[in-house]
Formats: sequence, C-alpha cells, structure tokens
Amino acid sequence: MTKAMKGISSKEKQTQTMVPEEKYPYRVPENWRWVYLHDVCSGFQYGYTEKATYEQIGPHFIRITDIGDGVINDADAPYCRIDDKEYSKYVISKNDILIARMGSVGENGIAIHDIEGVFASYLIRIIPIIHPRFVCQFLQSSLYWQQITDNSQGTTRLNVNANILKQLLFPLPPFPEQHRIVDRIESMFAKLNEAKEKAQAVVDGYEDRKAAILHQAFTGKLTAEWRKKNHIGQESWANCDLRDIVSGFKYGSSEKSDYGYNGMPVLRIPNIGENELLFDDIKYLPDENVEIGYQLRENDILIIRSNGSRELVGKCAVVPKLNKTYAYASFLIKITPSDQMLSQYLSLFLNSAEARSQMFAKAKSSAGIHNINSKELGAIRLQVPSIPEQLQIVAMLSDSLSKEKAAVEFALSVLEEIETMKKAILARAFRGELGTNDPTELPADIGIS
Repeated sequence: MTKAMKGISSKEKQTQTMVPEEKYPYRVPENWRWVYLHDVCSGFQYGYTEKATYEQIGPHFIRITDIGDGVINDADAPYCRIDDKEYSKYVISKNDILIARMGSVGENGIAIHDIEGVFASYLIRIIPIIHPRFVCQFLQSSLYWQQITDNSQGTTRLNVNANILKQLLFPLPPFPEQHRIVDRIESMFAKLNEAKEKAQAVVDGYEDRKAAILHQAFTGKLTAEWRKKNHIGQESWANCDLRDIVSGFKYGSSEKSDYGYNGMPVLRIPNIGENELLFDDIKYLPDENVEIGYQLRENDILIIRSNGSRELVGKCAVVPKLNKTYAYASFLIKITPSDQMLSQYLSLFLNSAEARSQMFAKAKSSAGIHNINSKELGAIRLQVPSIPEQLQIVAMLSDSLSKEKAAVEFALSVLEEIETMKKAILARAFRGELGTNDPTELPADIGIS
C-alpha cells in the first residue's frame, strides 16, 4: 500500500498540526486538520486612504458598501485619485477577498474577475493560497461569523484587525475534497437561489400588484361585471373633489404627549399602519379634558400631513370601533366622510397611487420636511360610485389584497427557510458531513511544519 493510500503517520500529523487540540471547535475527519486563517491565506493588507468621488478621476474605489453576500460589486463603485506606485500596491486581482474591519464588521466578498480598482482603508485584503472559493464559502459560515462576533473589539464601534483575522480557526480538508465541497455547495446553492429569486420576485412585486388592483378598483374595472349584473352603468359614478364628499378636515392637537402622562391616549404618526391603525405604541396627554374636535370617532380617517419621509405623507387609516376615547396629534389631519362616502373606500383610495400622485404634485417641502395641508387635500379629484358599489369594491379589495399579503408572507417565510438551509449546508460542509470526503486522501500540504 502506498503512502498516499495510508495517509501520513501520527508523527507527521503531530508536526503538521497548527492548532492545539483543546482549541478545536469540533471534530473533523481524520484527514482534515485545524489550521489558522493565515495558514491558508496571505496578504492581510489594510486598504488605501483617500476620498471617494463619482467623478472618473482614477480607478474604482471599493468600500464596505461595495461588498456583501460573498462578492465584490464594482460596477457602481465610485472612483479615487491614486498614483501609479500606490495603485500597484492596492489594485484588486481575481480571487482577492476583502473583509470589512469596521462598520459591517466581517462582511466580505471575493473578486470574481480582475478589477480596475483599489480598496478603501476600512477593508482588509486576504489572498487565498488554497481553493479561493472554499475560503470564500468558509467566510459565509456560522463558524466564521461566530469567531468574528467573539473576537470583535471596541465598545462604541466594533472592529477586527489583521491579527484577529489571522488567528481565526479554519478546518482544512485535502485539496481534492476542497474542490468537491465547493462543487457540492454551489450545486445546492444554485437550486436554492432559483427558489429564492422566485420568492423574492413575489415580495418585490407586491407594491406593483397592489397598485394595479387599486387602479382597477378606482377606475371601475374591478366591478364591471357587478355593474353589468345589477344593470348599473359607470355613468353613475360622480366626479368630485375630496372636499365635496367629506364634512371636514381637522388638524390634531399640538399639546405635548408622553408615555408617562395619565391623560387621554393620543394617536401619532407611528400609529398609522397599512390601511389600519396600530395601538401598540401609545402616548398620553397630560389630562383627560381634551377639546371634542381633537377626539376621534369610529369611521374617522387619520392622514399624515407632515413628515421628513415623503412616502409617509398622505398615508392614512380608518378609525375602528374604540373601547375608549382617543385624541390625535398635530402632524395628523382628521377627515370625516359624508354620507356619500364609506370610510373604508375613501381610505383605500387615499392610499392608492392615483391619490398619492395628486398629493405629491401639491405637497410642499421645507428644510427636508414634506407637507400637505387641508386645502390641498380638499382639491384631490376622485370618482365616487354609489354606496352599494363602494361596498362591493371594499369587499373585493379586501379579498384580493388579503391574498396578496398572504402570498408575500409565504414568500418571506420561504426566503427565511432558504437562508436557514444555506447555513445548515455550510455548517455540514465545514464539518466534513456532505458525504464527499475520501478518507484515503492525504491532508493538504500547505508547507506547515
């Protein structure tokens, strides 16, 4: 039997073992060994210090925000000034790996091709001397992340340095096994990524699908069959300004509220959810005696009139049946619909793209704050069907939007499960449990003595 078949002797194993046995995180196959990251990588070089700019004055400048999910994304990276001598020291080559030492500590990515760029000072470059994809996959594993967490330094801003990275424990299989593991992981991940893309498409497309459903509702397409069945024409819809079909707009109370006060509970911007009010974050006014105009009744609509986020301005929700009296705060406007208008219908319309495009056309901003006032709200145009058709639209929208939300929730659970499965695959891979190890192969020879 050849030495290759027998493997190396116990004496040779002892001289080549880099990590004391008491430091082993877990047992690996006999022809694997525990080493340190610096045994399988060179470099550990800090990046270049310079200001980034999107003016094309030099090479790309790769920052922490340009790495993630195991890859370096250079396409949208900014640029920097650098002379030829410095450029040669920091230029990024295929299979270089960059690791964030501050900020998103431990985040990393590999260069899948030569990059006409250099890397910034908050990054550390390592250069694999074994299979680069195997190192890259290790840097996504729970073993790596646990060590990063355990060894990060700093009280206000966590960081790792090159010395810490060099001492990370690394399970090293024979060279052929590295290739088999990489192939197996990439094959399994390819199938998972295909499923991930489909699930992500469901999540990403939710707003567009919702907008399309609402557009059908408020242009009459959604209830076309209902009208036909009930012998009603769309000419029954009235073209109105919002002010014509509400009995008033009322700004909220400017009185200071606090979690520690004992007065009337008050609803604020954080309480405006997606087509519903949220009651899990409630502040209170100093006392219970609040002007009746600042109090809420069932079927009132609360709409956000002012916020630093443009997307929040105009967001609204219907007041449900309440078990106590609530007030509302000054950055909200209370809308009281008239008898011609169902609150649920109006709220759905005001949250639609049709209404919000009108709001944004009228909304003003000052010092980064976006605002819409009652006059501008009152000028919003809408088509108003009969109350029976409004009821039908609300019912159909409730059904359609509930199904869409359920689909998104399922897709999100699939995405979470995929990430769990990936972590499990990586954990098995770096324990030698993928069923690919050949025990007759010699341990990897990386010049350790």
